[in-house]
Order: sequence, then structure tokens, then C-alpha cells
Amino acid sequence: MSKGYVYILSNKHMPGILKIGRTTGEVEARAQALYQTGVPSPFSVEFEIYTPDCVKAESDAHAYLQNHRVSSSREFFQCEISEAIKALKDIKQEQVEGLLSEFMPGHTLVEDQFFIDPGIIWEMSVGLDRQPFEVAEILNSYRIGDEINLSEPAARYDQRARQSREDEARESDK
Repeated sequence: MSKGYVYILSNKHMPGILKIGRTTGEVEARAQALYQTGVPSPFSVEFEIYTPDCVKAESDAHAYLQNHRVSSSREFFQCEISEAIKALKDIKQEQVEGLLSEFMPGHTLVEDQFFIDPGIIWEMSVGLDRQPFEVAEILNSYRIGDEINLSEPAARYDQRARQSREDEARESDK
């Protein structure tokens, strides 16, 4: 396994063509090193992502984008930058989740901007009679952009709690 970067480069003289490669060094330095005699202008770094295994991540990205490959012997692809970025993010996610499940079974990967204290997830899992990873997935399903919108499940909970109180009151009146 070789930690490093997988990158997406573009060149203003090759519109619509992206170079997807890897390096264990600095991506900017790699982009500059590629500016040689056969290239009309320097490459621009469009995206870079640090991965646990950059060799496999690059290979997986090339396989994923195979239908967009310009030449079978080159690392150039004709596709939207957003599609290439999504592929790299998904590949990194797979690698990290694989490592997490191998070395820390029972733990759940949560994106930093949506960090919730694991103790709270544990308490929720006990209260809901669910596994902690299920609670994390449930919370993630209520994400809207950069926010977690829990108003819908909170309203359902309030309705069930209100109904339960009314049922208890009716029972005690009997």
C-alpha cells in the first residue's frame, strides 16, 4: 500500500481533456514536471485527493472512467471534471471504509463537518435498539447540504410522545 495523491490536471491547450495520475510527492511539483517539450503549456491542478493507496486509487479511477479514456496507453480522459472528482472521492471513501472495517470493526466513518459525539450516537442506539452505525446512517439520511434537518423525525417523535401521554391519561382516568 502506497499513501499518496491522485490528481486531476487540465491544460488550456487541451480543452475537455483531463490527466488523472498519482504521486507520493507534491501534486504541484508533479504538474510542473509534466511541462516538457511535447506539452504546449503548463498543466493546472484541478483537484487532488490524498489516499491510503494511491496506486490502487489511480488504477480504480482509470477503470471507472475507461469509457472516457482518450488512448488506452495514456492517462488522459475526456469527461467532466465533476465526474472525475466524484470518482476519486468515491474511491477514497471505499479505501478508508475498508481500512476502518478491517482495523476498527464496529466504528462508523463520519464526515468532519457532520461530527456527532460518538457517546451521543451510542446513547441514541441504545434508546432506539439499533447498532451505532445504523443511527449514524439514519442521521446522515436527514442531511440537506451542510445541515442535518431533524425537524421531520422530531415532529414524528413529538406526535408519538403526545399520543403516548394521551393514552396514559385515558388509562389513568379509567
